[in-house]
Amino acid sequence: MRHTANVTSGPVGDWHAIDWKRVYRTVKNLRQRIFRASRAGDLQRVRSLQRLMLRCRANVCESVRHVTQVNKGKDTPGVDGLLVTTSEERSPAVPSAQPTRSSQSPSGSPS
Repeated sequence: MRHTANVTSGPVGDWHAIDWKRVYRTVKNLRQRIFRASRAGDLQRVRSLQRLMLRCRANVCESVRHVTQVNKGKDTPGVDGLLVTTSEERSPAVPSAQPTRSSQSPSGSPS
């Protein structure tokens, strides 16, 4: 029995172990939530959901898959000159941890 990778947290170990139906469902649900919030005029919720979409590991995995396996230019090297063709090369393209905001002291306090 093959274990599937939980794409929402933890490192992406095996590219083939990712549950792609779950990835697509997660991204689709987020897109629908953004659409419904914008249609309702709730701009604060739209912005919050967009931030969530940017930090969503499933969205990153789907984007990497799209660029490296689906798009017409998948056989063309990118700006960095690298061509990603194997699953071993795709896994590092998905960051293991999203960068956090740097901690800065408030502008009014002495440092």
